[in-house]
Amino acid sequence: MSSCKLPLRAVALSFALSATAFTAQASDRAGEYSVRGGGAQRCETYLASVNENRPDLGAYIGYIDGALTTASRLTAGTFDVSPFILPGPFAAIVANICRQAPTQLFELAVRAGVEALARARVAASSPIVETTVGENRMSLRAETLTAVQTRLRALNLIRDNPDGRFGAATQEGLRRFQTANQLTVTGLPDPDTILALLVRTR
Repeated sequence: MSSCKLPLRAVALSFALSATAFTAQASDRAGEYSVRGGGAQRCETYLASVNENRPDLGAYIGYIDGALTTASRLTAGTFDVSPFILPGPFAAIVANICRQAPTQLFELAVRAGVEALARARVAASSPIVETTVGENRMSLRAETLTAVQTRLRALNLIRDNPDGRFGAATQEGLRRFQTANQLTVTGLPDPDTILALLVRTR
């Protein structure tokens, strides 16, 4: 699968979330539950792995993938809780949450990331669309692209009906949105643009 080759500004997004605000949905009588693997580590340990590109970073990404799969499975009316196909953008969101609360458990930061993306969740399976502008590429589901087009149309940045296909009108609408919101102008539905359109502007 392709990935976006653009630098992510997702880590700079400010999610006003506190990991301590999340409570367990299932626990023992004392309100406690078991946390395993990377989820049992403190956020500061994850951040060190990210900053130093340590070999254990793969274990954290594996934990993220497992947590996203579980959340998707347990969230009613949801195919995928994340609009991103690859784990990189979500991992960047978790890193930002961890920077706000470095002593919290990594598991709580991942849960906070899932909650932050609630508006951008994917409700149904749909084909993967490859979008390309110049040398840059981004893969996303047609349903996510349709949601992006719906927001662009609501903002009067495109006139076409949302159809989940990437064409010149969508590309131009994305460029206009990116320019107006001081994002890197790519013309692609890249992670920062998806977050800005589907999470922050609704």
